Amino acid sequence: MDLDGPALDRQAGTLTEDYAFSPDLHMNALCNRLVRQIGPRAADEVATLAMLAVTPRGWTEGFLGLAATARETGRLFAADCYDRAAESLMEPAASRRPTALSV
Repeated sequence: MDLDGPALDRQAGTLTEDYAFSPDLHMNALCNRLVRQIGPRAADEVATLAMLAVTPRGWTEGFLGLAATARETGRLFAADCYDRAAESLMEPAASRRPTALSV
């Protein structure tokens, strides 16, 4: 996997190829899916998270944090996408899972 691959054609504002956010193929696919769903703004948010998150719990907490920030700024679709990403990483019986689902 090319970890230095380009993420966005910033002038066109479209995803030109998958970005290498993480060497973990599952996490990388999830991150690229978020960028495609939310849009170019998510690329910077997810890239920042990818530099900090090293464990599944770190990714989960990071996505919940991105969801909260998106919600505070009125970006409800992005908040929902980030909540769902966090939910996908939680254990089925996780106590915080219903919180992510209730938003």
